[in-house]
Amino acid sequence: MLERVTLIHRITSAFAQLESYLKLNSRQNLNSSAVLAEDLWVRPLNLILDCDLANENTINPNAAAVDLVDRKNRFAVQITIDNTTEKIRNVHRKASKHNLGNDFDKIIVLFLVSKAPAEPAPSGNYTPCIRPTIVVRDLSSILSDIRSLEIDKVAAIANFLEKEISKPEKPWQRDGSLRPANLGDVGGPHLVPSVNILSNKHYPTLLRIRLENRGVRTARGIRLTIRHSETHTVSGAASDNWWKDIGGGRLNPRQLESIKPINPGESVDVLPIPFSEQPREDIAISMRITGEDMAALEWHAVLSPSVIGGGGAHPFSAGKRQENLLSSENLNEAIQEAHPSTTGTTQSEAQRSSNPHSHV
Repeated sequence: MLERVTLIHRITSAFAQLESYLKLNSRQNLNSSAVLAEDLWVRPLNLILDCDLANENTINPNAAAVDLVDRKNRFAVQITIDNTTEKIRNVHRKASKHNLGNDFDKIIVLFLVSKAPAEPAPSGNYTPCIRPTIVVRDLSSILSDIRSLEIDKVAAIANFLEKEISKPEKPWQRDGSLRPANLGDVGGPHLVPSVNILSNKHYPTLLRIRLENRGVRTARGIRLTIRHSETHTVSGAASDNWWKDIGGGRLNPRQLESIKPINPGESVDVLPIPFSEQPREDIAISMRITGEDMAALEWHAVLSPSVIGGGGAHPFSAGKRQENLLSSENLNEAIQEAHPSTTGTTQSEAQRSSNPHSHV
């Protein structure tokens, strides 16, 4: 299982670098990178979708509404970085105008961004194409598909993306760590969380959250929203070297703001999450990150009891995960149920009484 986690982490990092690179070039009207991305996606999509796509633009530069095609299976893909609903309308209009239903049963519009725009509703000047079927996808949904593949295919995709996107002479750190050597060579700050599973004499399980800037620019004005499963104990204090609480006393979700910048390559403590008992069910953690000069990032981690029992450091995965997270409305009730003596104490008092920093 750990091998799969490592491979998915490598693919997620490659996706993040690709998205940042294409966005930056698009803002400078450098569209040649988007054209190269069409070739890049042929092999991964063939593995993910079990098809035989080829770049139609190498044969027909004026192909309407499609970039990659598999004529045998009557399937096509439009690849775009134009993250607007108008792009979806244009694909529908061109598919109808050029009668693409005669050649294809399905067209995927693949947005090379973490979240695609919503599909537009029919209106007086827009009628969706019925044939072929047109489906909108993005990098997050493609990553979900990859996670369900056989391990050999996941490894093949990870190795291919690493070779094509990373620097060939040093794609990964020599120490074998998960951090890519050059992630963020193009773009701004890129913040990636991880969780270290520890224990001490006070808590059988202690999850220490860290945040690393893997980009090439300093991260400033960082705000974090962190949600996690029920802990059955009071909350640990965030690292006051880096963060201040801006959540108005709420513990779950916890809202933090950086008090100083995080430089490229810098890894900082965020927050300990202590558990009064060894978890017997999966523990879920989600983190939303915003900041200056960077797109909002969503990350999540799901730790099974066996993973927790093994300890060590583990990466987060890109995207949202809402299930099994404790709502803020129920948190105080959960704390009081687990520790009635803490009822009525302030957040800072509870944090000081349970701060695990001095025990680890």
